[in-house]
Amino acid sequence: MVAMLTALNASFRTWAADAAQTARLAPQTMVHGDFHGGNHLFNAHDACRVIDFQFFGTGRVTDEVAYFFTMSVEPAPEMEEELLYLYHHALVEAGVHDYPYGQFLHEYRVSTLTLLLGHLVRATTFLKPSAYTKLVQNRKQAELLHVGDLSRTRLMKRAVAWRHTPALRHTFFSVDQWWPSIVGDTCSRIRKVRGRTTDQVNRWSSHS
Repeated sequence: MVAMLTALNASFRTWAADAAQTARLAPQTMVHGDFHGGNHLFNAHDACRVIDFQFFGTGRVTDEVAYFFTMSVEPAPEMEEELLYLYHHALVEAGVHDYPYGQFLHEYRVSTLTLLLGHLVRATTFLKPSAYTKLVQNRKQAELLHVGDLSRTRLMKRAVAWRHTPALRHTFFSVDQWWPSIVGDTCSRIRKVRGRTTDQVNRWSSHS
């Protein structure tokens, strides 16, 4: 995590301006604010209802999509691309104009990478080893840590997959001297952390 945070921080001057410009140009819409699988209810006929609207407001649609994928969808490039295309097609069919798929896709990637940066900053700032060990002793905290570990892993996998994307290469990933170590061992380290948290959650579940 530290290696990836260092790499993104080293490229800050280039990607911060791009992220800000992308945010200014992005169309605004109504957003749920906490759009993940746990807030979806399905009946026997696959009809869906969404609950928990405490963060409802306005925002850019790709922030909502990036958050949903981060919280609920494992990285799978072909499936992800198909879902994004279908989502954008639905927007167009619903009357959204002057919003080409290329713009939507770039905004989604920028939203995802910005979300990754926030996750890394919070994890490296607040989740020191001693604090982590203490938090996992509490069932609710252990479950939240597990969700956070899964989310960071998904975000990091997507960042690794996108680092050669031309539209992102010279902005988010302009300084790449840390990428060999990122690709080689950062994800393996976070998988170990995820495994420890999963074990703790399983222990809590066995006592319920």
